Amino acid sequence: MKTLNYLFKGFILMAGICLISNGASAQTNECTEGTSASVEQIVDNAYASCCSRTGKKKRRRCFNTGIKKLKKTKGLISKALFNQSRSTITALTKANCELESVEIPTCDEEGSMTTDEVVNELTESACNLKYQDKRESRLKKLRRAANRAQSFLGEAYVETLADNLKTLINARSCGQGGEERQNSCGRVVNPRDGATVGNVYKLSDHSPHNPVFITHNGARSGKAITSNGQVLDRMTYTGLANPDGQGARHHYRFNVGCRSLPNNFLLQIGSTCYQINSPCSRID
Repeated sequence: MKTLNYLFKGFILMAGICLISNGASAQTNECTEGTSASVEQIVDNAYASCCSRTGKKKRRRCFNTGIKKLKKTKGLISKALFNQSRSTITALTKANCELESVEIPTCDEEGSMTTDEVVNELTESACNLKYQDKRESRLKKLRRAANRAQSFLGEAYVETLADNLKTLINARSCGQGGEERQNSCGRVVNPRDGATVGNVYKLSDHSPHNPVFITHNGARSGKAITSNGQVLDRMTYTGLANPDGQGARHHYRFNVGCRSLPNNFLLQIGSTCYQINSPCSRID
């Protein structure tokens, strides 16, 4: 009977050790894996990015620039994580990159954040904005901020975030959801400004010969709308080409054919709208 008791107690002890070990392993993973950000990781990345530079001024400038970029990722890292990272990087700057003399906070829930947690928070914030353009704009702004802060956040973390943000941007339940604003044109202009210069609306020379709009307006976000704001098509921005006297022009390609468009509609790029009244003809 005593032997059985000892065996039972031994089993309970081993089970307890396994639970503790698993808990420690889970915490370590959250604090060190590529799909999470922690104070330690951010400080290590900052050290690698800035401390190899020669001269105190260059190192200090590198740290300050990185902190400013990190601050703009609000929504991708928690306020507590940013504050702890900033104070530790400030200490590293004062210590002239002597990492061993800097006390790095122990990783905990406040000092770390996984990409899954970020997605959950964005689903609660950006995806709940009323208007579609606000949702899309918020998510794209965060994606740009993450890319700019990659040297401190880490490549793996930013790449995973970028994939998740792209999914949210294109999701009907998020970036492409919400209400459409009524006609939000800041100004309406006639695109007819002279042959081969400025604005050109025409059918593409390449199959499937959908319409393309060429302009110096580089807002990057374009759509065809009715006069009351109903979206007919979201255009694809394809870059710069076809220069005129003012330089290369931005290209926006339609995803539908000209016969799918009404005789009169507005082509909105940023806050500027262009009047189109002959969808299958060249307007120059």
